[in-house]
Amino acid sequence: FFLHYPAENQEMKVGKKISVEEKKERRRASNRRSAQKSRYRQVVMIEELQKSLNALKAQNEALKQQNVEINNEIKILKLRMDHDVQPYSMHGLDVSNIDTLPFFFSS
Repeated sequence: FFLHYPAENQEMKVGKKISVEEKKERRRASNRRSAQKSRYRQVVMIEELQKSLNALKAQNEALKQQNVEINNEIKILKLRMDHDVQPYSMHGLDVSNIDTLPFFFSS
C-alpha cells in the first residue's frame, strides 16, 4: 500500500547541491507519503471502531434480553410471594416488612 521513495538525503551524500525546486518537490513527496499513511491509519481506526460498535451492540442486546428475563422472574417471585403471604396475614401475622424476613425467600 505504501510507495517506496529513496531517502531524501541520498543525493546530498554524493555531494550534489539540491535546488530549491528539488527541495520543494521532495517536501511535497514527503507530504504525500505522510497524507497516505494518515488516510490508511484513519481507515484502520474506523474499521476497528466499527468492530467495537458491533460488539457493543450485540452485548447491549444480550443485556436487554437478560434484563427482560430477570424482570419476568421478579414478577413470578412477587406473585408467589403474594400467594404465600396471604395465609400468614389471615392468621394475624404482621407481613408489612416481608422483604426483611428471610424465611419467605426459602424455596
